[in-house]
Amino acid sequence: MPQNKIDFNQIDEIKNKADIVSIIGKYIKLSRRGANYFGVCPFHADHNPSLVVSPSKKIWKCFVCGSKGNVFTFIQKYKKISFLEAVKEVATIEGYDLNKLNFLKNSNSFLNHENKRLVEANAYTNDLYKSFLMDNVNKEYLDYLTNHRHLSLDTIKYFEFGYAPAEEDLIYKILTNKDNFLGSSRDANITWNEKELCDAGIIYLNEEQKPIDFLINRITIPIYDNNNYIVGFSGRTTKNTSPKYLNTGSTKIFSKGNLLFNFNRVRELNDKRIIIVEGFMDAIALHNCNHKNVVATMGVALTDKHLTLLNSLELDTVILCFDNDAAGELATIENGKKLMNNGFNVYVVDNYDKQTKDVDELMQAKGKEAIDSIINNRIDFISFLINLKLANKNSLDDIQTNVNFLLKEMNEYGDVLLRTKHFDLISKLSGIHQNDLQTKFNEFSKNNYQSENKYIKNYNNPKKSDNFNFDQEESKLVEKQKQTDAYSVSKHSLNLTTNLLLGRFANIVCKITSFLIVHNDYINKAFNTDLIFGNALGPSLEVKLLNVVYYLYEKDGKVTKDSYVNYIKDDQDQFDKQLVNIILNDEEFDSNGTQKRNDELYKKLLSTLHDIKKQITQFKEIKELLLCKYSERDTKLKELIELNQLAKK
Repeated sequence: MPQNKIDFNQIDEIKNKADIVSIIGKYIKLSRRGANYFGVCPFHADHNPSLVVSPSKKIWKCFVCGSKGNVFTFIQKYKKISFLEAVKEVATIEGYDLNKLNFLKNSNSFLNHENKRLVEANAYTNDLYKSFLMDNVNKEYLDYLTNHRHLSLDTIKYFEFGYAPAEEDLIYKILTNKDNFLGSSRDANITWNEKELCDAGIIYLNEEQKPIDFLINRITIPIYDNNNYIVGFSGRTTKNTSPKYLNTGSTKIFSKGNLLFNFNRVRELNDKRIIIVEGFMDAIALHNCNHKNVVATMGVALTDKHLTLLNSLELDTVILCFDNDAAGELATIENGKKLMNNGFNVYVVDNYDKQTKDVDELMQAKGKEAIDSIINNRIDFISFLINLKLANKNSLDDIQTNVNFLLKEMNEYGDVLLRTKHFDLISKLSGIHQNDLQTKFNEFSKNNYQSENKYIKNYNNPKKSDNFNFDQEESKLVEKQKQTDAYSVSKHSLNLTTNLLLGRFANIVCKITSFLIVHNDYINKAFNTDLIFGNALGPSLEVKLLNVVYYLYEKDGKVTKDSYVNYIKDDQDQFDKQLVNIILNDEEFDSNGTQKRNDELYKKLLSTLHDIKKQITQFKEIKELLLCKYSERDTKLKELIELNQLAKK
């Protein structure tokens, strides 16, 4: 078997041998109740022990937030590491010989032998840089950081600042032991060849093919990847020379589009809020002011990989704090829209001092209080756009153009709960009455819907089409695909269908919950066989409420309305009160009904649930197609049609 090929039989063997209770018990306190173990869930603000560990099934599940899995997925989620790293940790705990588990020798496939040599070279170089900074000979550079940049010694150590000496090939000589530079007894394990150092970005070859250190006479900052390996460096000059910053270029182990500076530290904070800035020193300045939940994009636009990293943190709030200039404003707009499209609540810093270019300069000029002010006075993304487009605008043409732009953005990205606030702000800055803005907004939405979306309106109207007809919509899409740009599709019309289907889903899940509270004898069958929701719906509010039934049944051996109410009352912040009332006030199910009648009711509930699930899945596929880029439409449509044809067979 090739060394890097994953052996799933070995993974299953490790999982089956592992004592899931003992291993999870290393991270959270577990108490035994009957056959299972209960603990406070670490993945949400838990008040009662909501996480259940089943030693017989070798699984765990939280009946509030919906998190679940096996021993590997618990460690992966708890420590925010890769799946294979979690497998490796369990294998180590269970005493496996990792040398016999070839695919786990380097649990991160990124670290093949070649890449391992490169990150080791970077780690050794970083140690050299740090030692040079602390050498009295280079005291002026440490003084530059503490006195001129106003960084504390704790911040300097936290970010591992160093100094790259002025000698143009000193690092090269040390790492290669060129001409026995450090002596013939030098350990071969800490000696690298010229090619390896070039591949790591530590040196480069000049026109005469002479090796030169990449960073010379600069303050250094190591760049860590998401698995805590140093993959590059940033070097800042202390002189009036250009460029001010010199960063490692793309290498086999480093790409800006895959990394967020300081992400490796932020993910350990378990903070629901994150601040995004452009540069290293901006992130460091915020950290120095005790805003530690900050990452930097290193000057590039947010990529899909960046968004994946941010999604892994389960964030409530993202605050954008880009440069205070025209380029920074454009970056805020571009990245803000990407984040909004990915479901984040986006805010932008406000009251930014126009005399400073970025937060680093702001900290130098006005200190921590000014940083605290712009972070604490942040505004929502749409309010930022309104201020940007209408502040200091006097021309009637400019006002009309920008108001139309803002109404479009509100329709695309705005939160309905903030709409009145946004109308009020637009009215204040433009002089246009709120009623006129509302009329224009409604007209814009209506015209957009009627002119561009006639071919999808039928399945937005439950009276005309209660069930989505895939074949009918497929033919309409084929006809319209070349005429309609993806972004002209009204989000309003799509949301109507989404809300309709999700409303029906919530209703049926509440009914099933009510049924199971009355008829406990169906609970095991329901949760072990029938209620497989899948990733498409996620841990929605109504599914959380349904999961409480199984949690109480496993804990107490039965569920009653009283025990259900008492549990919800203790954890009321986690649940939707309206849904709770629907469940508890449902009088449809009779505890004295016959077995045959109960079986019929149960089958009918399940059938309705699965029909709705199917419609939601189909609609998500159509919605994804309608909103994809025009260039991708043909391919996605073809795939969708083929799937439909296969389904018919």
